[in-house]
Amino acid sequence: MTEFDTAILIGRFQPYHLGHAGLLRKAFQTGKRVEIVLGSAFAAPSPRNPFTSCEREAMIRASLTDEENARVRFHPQRDVWDTGIWAKIVRSRIEGLAPGRVALVGYHKDSTSSYLDTFPEWTLIDAGRQGPLDATPLREQILSDRPWEEVKSDLSVHIPAPALEWLSVWARSPVREGLALDREAIATYQARWGKGPFSTVDAIVCACGQVLLIRRKDRPGQGLWALPGGFLESAEALEEGARRELLEETGLDLSGCQATRTQLFAHPGRSLRARIITHAYLFEPDWQTLPEVTGSDDALAAEWIPLADLPGMESEFFGDHFHILDEFLGILDQSEI
Repeated sequence: MTEFDTAILIGRFQPYHLGHAGLLRKAFQTGKRVEIVLGSAFAAPSPRNPFTSCEREAMIRASLTDEENARVRFHPQRDVWDTGIWAKIVRSRIEGLAPGRVALVGYHKDSTSSYLDTFPEWTLIDAGRQGPLDATPLREQILSDRPWEEVKSDLSVHIPAPALEWLSVWARSPVREGLALDREAIATYQARWGKGPFSTVDAIVCACGQVLLIRRKDRPGQGLWALPGGFLESAEALEEGARRELLEETGLDLSGCQATRTQLFAHPGRSLRARIITHAYLFEPDWQTLPEVTGSDDALAAEWIPLADLPGMESEFFGDHFHILDEFLGILDQSEI
């Protein structure tokens, strides 16, 4: 017998495993309707988040009965590097859909579960640990270079059979191979350089209703859009470093052009390679026409992109670079965040 009108379950489900299934089972036992918030949505696939929100929904729905599928809804939610703001957004999206008594189902695993305490108006149902494994070692197996049938056999005791069959189809896509190479590149990077912290600089050049972006040449994130930027040299000032990286990667010389705004981005989870703290600089030259740019150094290509095109490009960006652009340029309507 359900005690609540609505049960809410929040997670990344990367991938959906038997521990998640236990939490979801508890949610169905708790609420007449179940609202699932899918975290880390809208971003480009990465070794930490290989599956899109649509793929995760499909993985979960494949494991449910028809009756359960009729009772559940999914709500993709992008990462926001402020827990309070993130919780406010989740609350505003769910409240209109969750009348009556509301329960939040979860499990206090470690410090990453602190978000469970940011919804005091919902009754917290701590369901306890539902399985022996977390998702991290499962992702490592999925993105390993072992033959898929071997991986599938090992995963069969941790992932519901229908979800595993869905994964078997996904595993044949080029996405898996690319993410496996990204994972290898990250491991190589950390073995050579360590895990930081490191300082980088990024340049946002906005003029004539367009912004200058590059395509990444190297892994991780090869081919994704990014801001021109890179690691700060030991003897240079921050803004000087941003202009140097801009020149090296795009051929654009902004000597004498002063930044109109700067902001620090230092969230511990912003980069998979290491703890990387970046200083981003906004340049807004008063040009009538845009100069030509050419990708070089770490950039596969450099292009001027109309600001109007940016909202539809979120899933094509490297790391948190779309988030940085949104902070400076207000790409997303506040109701969409």
